[in-house]
Amino acid sequence: MLHKTLSHTPLATQWNTIGICHHHGIDLPLGALNTSSSCGIGEFLDLLPLIEWCSHIGFSVIQLLPLNDSGEDPSPYNGLSSIALHYIYLSFHALPFLEEAFHIEPSLPILMKKLRTLNGTERVQYRKVLEQKHAWLDLYYKAVGQNILQLPEYLSFVQSNSWVQGYALYKTLRTSVMSTEWEKWNLSIKNPSSVDLDALCTLHAQSISFYTVLQYLCYSQMKAVKAYAEKHKVFLKGDIPILISPDSADVWLQRELFDLSVAIGYPPDIFNAEGQLWGFPGFHWDVIKHQHYAWWKQRLEVNSNYYHIYRLDHVAGFYRLWQIPKGKKPKEGHYKPSTLKKAIQEGHEHLSQIITLSPMLPIAEDLGNIPEEMFASLRSLGIAGTKVLRWEREQTGKRRFFPSDSYHPLSMSCVSTHDSDTLELWWEKEPDDAREFCLFHRWHYTKTLSKELRLAILQESHSTSSLFHINLFQEYLALFPELVHQDPSKERINIPGFILPSNWTYRFRRDLSTITNHYDLRYDLKTILSHAGLTSAMEDLAKKPSAH
Repeated sequence: MLHKTLSHTPLATQWNTIGICHHHGIDLPLGALNTSSSCGIGEFLDLLPLIEWCSHIGFSVIQLLPLNDSGEDPSPYNGLSSIALHYIYLSFHALPFLEEAFHIEPSLPILMKKLRTLNGTERVQYRKVLEQKHAWLDLYYKAVGQNILQLPEYLSFVQSNSWVQGYALYKTLRTSVMSTEWEKWNLSIKNPSSVDLDALCTLHAQSISFYTVLQYLCYSQMKAVKAYAEKHKVFLKGDIPILISPDSADVWLQRELFDLSVAIGYPPDIFNAEGQLWGFPGFHWDVIKHQHYAWWKQRLEVNSNYYHIYRLDHVAGFYRLWQIPKGKKPKEGHYKPSTLKKAIQEGHEHLSQIITLSPMLPIAEDLGNIPEEMFASLRSLGIAGTKVLRWEREQTGKRRFFPSDSYHPLSMSCVSTHDSDTLELWWEKEPDDAREFCLFHRWHYTKTLSKELRLAILQESHSTSSLFHINLFQEYLALFPELVHQDPSKERINIPGFILPSNWTYRFRRDLSTITNHYDLRYDLKTILSHAGLTSAMEDLAKKPSAH
């Protein structure tokens, strides 16, 4: 039944490629990895041993937080480009012409060794790593950049990626004019004509080539990672943020697509009486539509070189966004479109066009206060949603937990998100909820989250009627205290609404080799997946109730 339903949605081809069956996996920020090859932060090619390990365990999906260039901001959701990858993740040890570069510039291996000392810090020293890696790449480019510029593969990359020159010029100007905000630039640079752009590209040709080469290297390494994943029958799931920094290359060069008179945020709710101000610009959807969604098409096409699946961030924003006029408080904002009926109509149209622009399968982040009409729209398009076990409650006076074997199959089950407390922190902070959760599942509640309860909850997340079952990597590592930080608060990735040095700088306590060689961890994870019934037929799943 589900096969037939999905075959009549716009995503029929993508579902056939991925497979209408259970998929299990892990979720992590790439920067949190630590290997003997890393230079201060997790890198693209650190994924190779992780892919092998996942394939051995039985995980078929690795989900990553966004990898967009976010400049000096460690938040991957504050991108300076909707397409460019962050060169902070480049694996230096595998760069082309490396031996020649070492010969020409003997300081390079010394600086690499110095960078590797930053692997030992508890949190990623993001800005220090970025500064040192940028300086290293500058020396590397001066040594062998001309060799790379002549590679046929590089020339093909530049020819096929029209966005890269504008991005490289933007990165150059951010440095040369000594201001990260393009709105403070000189008028001729702030609002350049096509003639001005040509002149700027000629003037800054060398710097533009530097940033273009960095993007080629990022592209090459992530393409290799995807190929390696396919060889091991593992899908890579990316994350496509819906919004973009107002100080990005996209906004500077394509201002007609963005509404800079407002800042996007979130209305007041029970968690924040004042609402939230995110600061991103809104969209001019009429212009985007008139251009046949070219902006979305380009970014999705490029990302399809790296991923098989992607997280459709803040999917409610495709229907309507909470827009706050400049200078106003979040609670003074309003939804646009103003009526739910119009929002559903317009959002459905936008998504029906956007999701067909690439071969990747989207999975929506549809958490929060989502009207049922939006859920219905997403399902009719074949887009799976997200279910966090401890947040799934029946809409009744008692607010009972919703039975996980009745989740709609078009969903992904998990026990936490990168923006939430981990399972252990939730257990500590919300003992009443944890007790109710145990009572509902007929488990014996204990004040401290025991390994037995953790196993039971993880098992539950892999046994729901959802098609996807993906948890933060640290939720599995926490089965063994020696693999995680003693202080559970250090296992959080981000605390939304706060500017904290700990946000987005999370690093796994142990290096990847220690994790992948942990026999008991491998055993427990294989047991979890075995009990989840990986071989169960999809027809059986489709027969279960799935109203939620």
